[in-house]
Amino acid sequence: MRLWTRERIRQICFVTEMLAKQSMKKGGRTESGFAELTPGTIRTMRDPTSKQKVEKVGSYKSAPGEIPRVQTGRLRRSITHEMHETLPIGRVGTNVVYGKSLEFGTNRMAPRPWLRPALHKVRGLAASIFSTPVV
Repeated sequence: MRLWTRERIRQICFVTEMLAKQSMKKGGRTESGFAELTPGTIRTMRDPTSKQKVEKVGSYKSAPGEIPRVQTGRLRRSITHEMHETLPIGRVGTNVVYGKSLEFGTNRMAPRPWLRPALHKVRGLAASIFSTPVV
């Protein structure tokens, strides 16, 4: 029974990790919306309305309350999950120092949550995983 529970918790943690990573997309804010990557390129960004090239990718930040925009990819790469050695407890998070500041905000910056939206999306999946009977 304990092994079954640990495996289900591991699945939930993995899905939460993937959702948090997928929610962070490369692309910045412009006057008309979010800049988009030009197909076939790595760094060329274009304004979705005017189709003009966006000069500085790093100069467009996410708005307060939005999921943070990927600038270097460090936070997205650092998101991981781990399981407790013996107990059926899992954690999803990051070791990047500014991850907590982005999630909850600071006195100088409004929050830009990246983990809580993923947890809200996975809530229904977690309920269905634990409601299925053990075979």
